[in-house]
Amino acid sequence: MASGTQLKSLLALGMLVSSACKLTQTQGSSLLLDAQATSPFYLPKMTNAGNDLAAMRAASDPDANLMQTIADSSVAVWYVGGDANSVGARVKQQADGANAAAKTAVMVAYNIPNRDCGSFSAGGAQASTYQQWIDAFAVGIGSAKAIIILEPDALAQTDCLNEAQRTERYSLLSAAVKRLKQAPNARVYIDAGHANWLAADEAGKRLQASGVADADGFSLNVSNFIADDVSITYGQNIRAIVAKNFVIDSSRNGNGPTSGNDWCNPSGRAIGRAPTMPTPTPGLDALIWIKLPGESDGSCNGGPAAGQFSRSIALELARNAHGNPNQQSPLPTQQGPQSPPAPQPSAPTTPGSSAPSPSQSPSSGPSPAPTSGSLLVSLKAKSQWDYGYCADVIVTNQGQTAISNWSIVLVKNGATIDQVWNLTTLDQGATLLIKPLAGLNSAIAPGQSYSMQGFCTNHSKPQVNIVTAGSVNSQ
Repeated sequence: MASGTQLKSLLALGMLVSSACKLTQTQGSSLLLDAQATSPFYLPKMTNAGNDLAAMRAASDPDANLMQTIADSSVAVWYVGGDANSVGARVKQQADGANAAAKTAVMVAYNIPNRDCGSFSAGGAQASTYQQWIDAFAVGIGSAKAIIILEPDALAQTDCLNEAQRTERYSLLSAAVKRLKQAPNARVYIDAGHANWLAADEAGKRLQASGVADADGFSLNVSNFIADDVSITYGQNIRAIVAKNFVIDSSRNGNGPTSGNDWCNPSGRAIGRAPTMPTPTPGLDALIWIKLPGESDGSCNGGPAAGQFSRSIALELARNAHGNPNQQSPLPTQQGPQSPPAPQPSAPTTPGSSAPSPSQSPSSGPSPAPTSGSLLVSLKAKSQWDYGYCADVIVTNQGQTAISNWSIVLVKNGATIDQVWNLTTLDQGATLLIKPLAGLNSAIAPGQSYSMQGFCTNHSKPQVNIVTAGSVNSQ
């Protein structure tokens, strides 16, 4: 995630748990929750936040009530890798608990081949074993009521795959939907990224190719920070194409995204609306806390390694929610398809996320930016590690008329470009020609920037230089 996800997510098997409870004000700035009995969602017994809460209670920590809003309010259990036998057993344990409590379990399947396109959440099953993994997953669900979020970022990241891999991914997702739906009380939602990633029509096409006709719908904003109203508008536009409903991850979007759409442990964010099912908004089946607040997005902005729990991050999210109108304002009761919002600068997340996924690392300021006429192009490092580097390509229109097309030539300096997102590329040996993805960036208005595209290399430091940039202004 983006964002985005992005990504948007745990890199080791983790559990994100929740109850759909209403936030209420108590002593001082503390926030408490109504009883778990009011929630439609099953709350597993062991979570990082729950363990931290127990330690805080034992130490009479005054912030324990804030931590309780996190420990009692997340919903999803992530299933990341493992063989078929192990995933089946783990899913069955959650399903049995949900059955006993007469609740709905929320499960995230995150094991698609070429997961995260070799970036921070790289991995996934081999294609030959993925269907066995999904089969065991479905058997483990049994007759339990369950919501399955299927493969965060998988659709939004298909740009990094070759044609054969894309065909394989769509086929595997379609087969997974059909197999999971054989569990009689399972509801399956294919992840579709977030509103600042794919255009709604493109997301709709990819969902259709992935078997959404057999699914219950699609998920949005996993591990990201997009506000509910923006996601609802985006979801309704996709819904008009695929005729399916959607769910939204509202775990950390109480204050919306930062002005620069920072996806990696951004400060000033807040937990969002409590998990809710059903909702009064047509087409929106549920708000679900899928990403566990407090789980780090990466070693950036003071956070620990991706997937590790941070008490300070969790408490900030809870503290910032106090008195936030987004926590208690009602969801809209009417919301039809609308024109998609203009693209905003964004980095894919989450589990969440995403070109770089929800588990990515630090960002730095844009590199020196060459210009060509009214076009300004810069690279902004999104993450850097021992054997790789990822950056957003930021294109800014400094002219007086809209830019309808642009292209960039990058000198690779020996680097291998092993991942791109939302870009069309042509390898020319020592250089790489880059153009925007068709349909996603048809125009950039004067004074606006477009940053929903980028690439990763196999070097630990920037090894790619922009040497030329060209633009064609609309008449």
